[in-house]
Amino acid sequence: MKFRIKKTVRSLVLLFSILFIVFFLSFSIIKGGREGLQSVLKTSSSDISSKSKFVVELRDKGFFPEKLSIKKGETVTFINKRNKPFWPASNTHPQHGIYPEFDPKRPIEPNQIWNFTFDRVGKWRYHDHVAPYLSGVINVISDIAGENLEDGCKSDDANKKIACWDSLLSYTLETKGLKETFKSFKKLYETEDIFRGTSCHRHAHELGEDFYGVYLKNKNLAKIDLPLETIACGYGFYHGFFEHMFRDEEPDIKKARTICDNLGKKYSDKMPGIRMNCYHAMGHGFMPSIPDKNVWGNPPAVLAVPMKRCEGVSAANDQEEIQKCLEGVFNVLTDWITSNSYGFSPDKSDYFDVCRKQPKRSYALACYFELSMRIGMYADEDLVKVAAFIKNLDDEMAKLIIHSAAAALIEVRLNQDDLSKYITICYSLEERLRKECTKGLVLGLVAHGDPGDEYKRGLNFCASSKLLEKDKELCFNNLIIFLKSFYTKEKLNKVCDLIDKKYRQMCSI
Repeated sequence: MKFRIKKTVRSLVLLFSILFIVFFLSFSIIKGGREGLQSVLKTSSSDISSKSKFVVELRDKGFFPEKLSIKKGETVTFINKRNKPFWPASNTHPQHGIYPEFDPKRPIEPNQIWNFTFDRVGKWRYHDHVAPYLSGVINVISDIAGENLEDGCKSDDANKKIACWDSLLSYTLETKGLKETFKSFKKLYETEDIFRGTSCHRHAHELGEDFYGVYLKNKNLAKIDLPLETIACGYGFYHGFFEHMFRDEEPDIKKARTICDNLGKKYSDKMPGIRMNCYHAMGHGFMPSIPDKNVWGNPPAVLAVPMKRCEGVSAANDQEEIQKCLEGVFNVLTDWITSNSYGFSPDKSDYFDVCRKQPKRSYALACYFELSMRIGMYADEDLVKVAAFIKNLDDEMAKLIIHSAAAALIEVRLNQDDLSKYITICYSLEERLRKECTKGLVLGLVAHGDPGDEYKRGLNFCASSKLLEKDKELCFNNLIIFLKSFYTKEKLNKVCDLIDKKYRQMCSI
């Protein structure tokens, strides 16, 4: 009996000894691993952060600051201030392919840091790989006198070329101002097919965002001179900076209305469309950059407040002003839907489902107009297939959709020599859609045409032998109507002089 007790005691002692050794070794391995990781982080921080004067924090609402400009060769310290891991990395998500070195290759734990030295000139957009809806921009400019940034735009990779062009424009904006920037913008449009074919409106929009961050934030807009060249590509520049001005500074509706009205008074002689484009961008700004998580995937919830604001933007209850604002709201929602962001995605069985469910016709019209601009990606950029989407809609809605879809289609076809072939496509549609299809093509040619010379492609298009004689007057008249948002009366008269007298009806109105 004593032997058994002694044997049991020895066994227990041996077992506890083994467990202690295993625990000690495990703790040592884990501790060593952690210390190894921390030593890497501490090494990088001790070696680099003392030299780094630039810090970006990831907070609950996103990266702060959201935009940062540094010189080539400088280091940015990224700090995680959230209670969960983060992973700052170059766009696009999830490949991180535009600047692949800009990627820690692993998540960074709370209260840890990651340092990165930017050795490539460019405007580097990035995101949190863990929560990709959180994003920011690091703009890296040259510190070498005379260094030609355009040399970096000769890559065969389209994404790298676009990133380089955006960086070049951003750099020019910071160093030479708006007028010189839009000279570079025009040169890129004229000489680079990819720039022209990847939505010059988007490039102009991003310039507007940069302008707001560099020049306008917390400053008096009335004291800044805005040159005529900034209306290029459908007033995209103004959409960009108005959006952030109305969103970030959170003016009340009365203040926002006053800004748009004052801009109209100051610039409408040389920029006739600036006031209405301001109301459109107001709608952009009424939408959040990132919706609250409790309304993700819920259109009625996310739209309720912005649409109510738009209903009150017009002191005179002008329906055009209200509609422009509503279209700005739905433009943001359309971005979320077509990029599968924040729980929103297109309904493949009924692409216009969100529009059909709108409680007011004015809301539905704004929704159809904006969503139609992206329908091409689901209809193989084919207007005949687009028409199949709208067979059961009433005439007003169907015409609106084909008009908007045609304008968006031509935007990415400006590289083609012969755009008149799309006239034949319009003629192949059912009769109620033909004229609106042609009008949409003309709108696209004007809104995305050569900066300063938006009329040229439109003139050639309306003069095409493929256009029936009865439709030529319609084409030229709509060309003049659309140009009235871009041109002064003097310039418009010069365009009218280039049109055959029998098609000049709108020139005298």
